[in-house]
Amino acid sequence: MSKVYFGLGGFDANETNIKLVWYYNNILGRPERKKIISRWRGYHGSGLMTGSLTGLELFHKKFDLPLAQVIHTEAP
Repeated sequence: MSKVYFGLGGFDANETNIKLVWYYNNILGRPERKKIISRWRGYHGSGLMTGSLTGLELFHKKFDLPLAQVIHTEAP
């Protein structure tokens, strides 16, 4: 927690956090810990990973999303 990573917006923040968590688990020898829980109807970005987190079918259709590491739960 001694570093700051700057980005252009939420998309960058979400992608960077995913990469940091995956890297952290890999160096600790826990490569199976890569599942991420997201909510349906939430918007988290439009990249491959953030598009997978986004719980809107429009972002999934014809893009082979969501990726296998993403699990969706109901929106509140």
